[in-house]
Amino acid sequence: IKILNKDFDHNCMKTKKTFLILGGYGTVGSGLSRLLLKETDVNIVVGGTDTNSGRKFSNLLNKELNSNRSKFVYADAKNTATIKKALNGVDMIIITAPIPNKAKEIASLALEQGVDYMDILVQNSVVQDLKELSSKITKKKRLFITQAGFHPGLPAVFIKAGARYFDKYDSANISLAMNARFAKPEST
Repeated sequence: IKILNKDFDHNCMKTKKTFLILGGYGTVGSGLSRLLLKETDVNIVVGGTDTNSGRKFSNLLNKELNSNRSKFVYADAKNTATIKKALNGVDMIIITAPIPNKAKEIASLALEQGVDYMDILVQNSVVQDLKELSSKITKKKRLFITQAGFHPGLPAVFIKAGARYFDKYDSANISLAMNARFAKPEST
């Protein structure tokens, strides 16, 4: 996992966040959407191209959790205008859809809109593409995380962040239990 801006200004965070999850009704995105709504106070914007599935899933989340913190927005990675529109009012975009060839373009739009960025993409080309944006990321004081999937993934960030709270920090044991069937190998 790579965090591309070590100088991220954590003080700029406001209390109530809105996250756009691109692919938010897919296998990985649906689990993440549900977990974020259940365990945090963030609002979720489920983004994707299947309007029927997206709206249905967003409504299901609101019903399951007795809330109105989820909504659907049409967002097609092949159409930058829809992504730009979907980023309106969003604090962070999380890419769970298998679209590594669109990561740099979406990241550039996020920078333009002042939105933080995270993806779970595992392709090395994404790291290189996003590194090209690192000076802009730093200048705009945005948080960009790539390859935040399971291996080595987001747990590595938490381990590194947790180290500052201890006088001595030699090791951390991380475990993962997962029971999911992925429709496409790219989803993992």
